[in-house]
Amino acid sequence: MKKFVCMAMAAMLAMGAVPAYGMDIALKDVSHTFTAKVGTTEFKKDGEAQPLDVAVYLKDGYTMLPLRTFMTAALEGTSIRWEKDLAYVFWGRQILAFDMKGNRILVDGTELPVSGKMEVKDGRVFIPLRNWGNILNACGFTVGEDDIIWDSASRTATVHVTVPTAEITDETEKPDFVGTGEMAEYSMKMTTAYDHMESLGNGLFLAQKFDIAITKPGLMPSDNDTVRYLLDAEGNILQTYDTGTDRVMRDAGEEAFKVCRVGNVDTYYGTVDYEGNTVIPFEYSRVNSYAEGLAQVVKRVEENGIARRKIGYADSTGEIVIPIQFDDAADFSEGLAAVSIAKKLPNDDGVDLRLEFLYGYIDQTGKVVIDMNYLAAEPFSEGLAAVRTEEGYGFVDKNGKEVIPCQYKWVGKFIDGKTFAVEKDTDKTWVIDKTGKKLNLVTEEYADYPVGNMQVNVVSEMKRVFLPGGRSEGVEIYYDTEGEISEEEFLLRERVSEGLVAYQNDNTEKYGYTDKDGKWIISPAFDWAEPFEDGYAIVANEITLENGEEDVEWGIIRHPNK
Repeated sequence: MKKFVCMAMAAMLAMGAVPAYGMDIALKDVSHTFTAKVGTTEFKKDGEAQPLDVAVYLKDGYTMLPLRTFMTAALEGTSIRWEKDLAYVFWGRQILAFDMKGNRILVDGTELPVSGKMEVKDGRVFIPLRNWGNILNACGFTVGEDDIIWDSASRTATVHVTVPTAEITDETEKPDFVGTGEMAEYSMKMTTAYDHMESLGNGLFLAQKFDIAITKPGLMPSDNDTVRYLLDAEGNILQTYDTGTDRVMRDAGEEAFKVCRVGNVDTYYGTVDYEGNTVIPFEYSRVNSYAEGLAQVVKRVEENGIARRKIGYADSTGEIVIPIQFDDAADFSEGLAAVSIAKKLPNDDGVDLRLEFLYGYIDQTGKVVIDMNYLAAEPFSEGLAAVRTEEGYGFVDKNGKEVIPCQYKWVGKFIDGKTFAVEKDTDKTWVIDKTGKKLNLVTEEYADYPVGNMQVNVVSEMKRVFLPGGRSEGVEIYYDTEGEISEEEFLLRERVSEGLVAYQNDNTEKYGYTDKDGKWIISPAFDWAEPFEDGYAIVANEITLENGEEDVEWGIIRHPNK
């Protein structure tokens, strides 16, 4: 299993060379052969019979083939619609029109030359086969003059078509998934008593039961009557919540739940503790989860007859400790939070309607410790925060000193003393250290953070090729600070929690748990598996009940080493 590139490869990277191995996507021509035998329903693609319930026939020396049959076989994913004497074929972003009365064929509004005469017979549109060369060429395929062949002896028409397709090459070194793992040890056996479960940490769980059937893990209706329970790790019910008009209930941290409650006119957010007592009152348009002991609260405030949202911060008792005054704000990280009090800009009539957002940082008392001079400001990590000026992105320390000049198109956040930076002029993605020194070139292309655990120092780029019909296919390529890694390696790093990774077995499509190197520790036996938290993890299976209905069962398993 590849952990890091070898010393020679690292030296190549340091000199700016990108390794040749890895994953890529490109266009590749693939040939298909279509045959139609006159007087029969025999129509084949690459020797494989295609659905055809009417016979192919000759008319005026042309082989006549049903429109729907050829379209379905040649242009997969098409849909056909009739409007009077017009047949429309929709394929990707392309529209093909067949004017039966005028004997015209148009692709995206461009009229093509027509051989023979189209006709409707037995309720079907028949097109002279000779026209398919022009049609497919207009759709981005290749059909030459010699690619349409008529064999009078066998009364068979043949069409050779060259189709551009996406070819993905993957030469990244992948983890070796070894072993079979042990059976999971349950602290709460699988049950259909609940429709959703969420870990709250410290061996506590939020379970929910909806008034509609849930057939797959993760489905979360918000507008249905719900009964919610606080469970311990053994599944004992510690508290039942009569939710009434509450639509949403989520973990907020600090032993509290975020709740969306329906009022007489509008919906409001607040928090309740584990006993169901209100902590943050239900008078806000949004409440965030707690971060470093403080939660963002958002309220609509009227200014000069205009309603605007304003943001402040509440503590774990529900008290507003930083007044509601900011036009934009982020959660606290390393004791500071990025905030903005927007400046009002007049429009052409001199009325203050437009807002200019400039960002700075406050501490947990609400004091501005870094002035609001930046177009964007990201959370602090390892003592530095990414900020953006008109010149680009750079980094400041907690004193507001610009440690790395604002010069990049995009930057990540520092983890283990390293992060990624994209050059403005070249789009090259580099690894830099906390002094701004370029350590190595990761890719010649623009890379950005993948969706997932932001504590993993991995970036990705999407390579894409465009196919006929306006379609495209892409592949996501991952890089750590040493070079390209496989998707499997990324997923192992991104999902690791308490030393184990919830991972789906490629063969069985079941989830189990591996260690960070890919060794199976808990056998893959679940349709869904959550990360471990404080020694426990939630698992789920899709099942069929005795009455034939689909359902989901949930359970809690123990960490094998805790």
